[in-house]
Amino acid sequence: MGESISPMNGGSGTYSYARNSTWQKNGAAAMENALKEAVMESLDLQNVLCDSNTFIVADLGCSVGPNTFYAMDTIIEAVQRKCNKSSLEFQVTFIDRIGNDFNTLFASLPEHGRNRNYFAAAVLGSFYGSLFPSSSVHIAYSSSALNWLSKMPEGSNATKIHYNGAPDAVVRAYETQFEEDMEVFFRCRAREIAAGGLMLFNMAAAPSRDVQHHVASMLTFIESILIDMVKEVYIVFALRKM
Repeated sequence: MGESISPMNGGSGTYSYARNSTWQKNGAAAMENALKEAVMESLDLQNVLCDSNTFIVADLGCSVGPNTFYAMDTIIEAVQRKCNKSSLEFQVTFIDRIGNDFNTLFASLPEHGRNRNYFAAAVLGSFYGSLFPSSSVHIAYSSSALNWLSKMPEGSNATKIHYNGAPDAVVRAYETQFEEDMEVFFRCRAREIAAGGLMLFNMAAAPSRDVQHHVASMLTFIESILIDMVKEVYIVFALRKM
């Protein structure tokens, strides 16, 4: 994400994230059974709820939908099945950077009481920092978001968007930044999640940088296109100044 915020394309047009996030949706759908299993086996409702009837779910890196709605429905359905408590109320908090298109997100939110059984709110900010009061979140969820670093690593190569084919020094720079970001992320979530709660997330990953896979090949191809586009902009800018 970097210090300069670059959110996903908002709106619902041809090039919007809402209409071009099938890959992310498929990843979340593939995790559906794992999410339900984690809730049924690991969520400690007795500790989480105590005397409260309000259950808080947070989506870290929600973007503009509709994938987040699908995931929230899956999680809430699993909690309801485990709890079997009709009086339980759900609050879903959608979190993303300030540049995110929350207008489109909430405009496409299903109607409460008919197709949506939770109250909805938004929190603006980076998940590489504190977002909630201590012990206030019962389930924290994130999908296809933790692969974004908090900033461009020091010593990295601005012409690389993936470690594939990068010098060792560049790869180490990204590894170091990722480790620093994850330390902050888990430290903040450890404070915010209530005792007995859960953190559920999925992200694309490879077991080591020596493993070659189709995503790396795709990103390398996109990388070359982006570099050519940047060069073309520089050339046009230079000609205009002449």
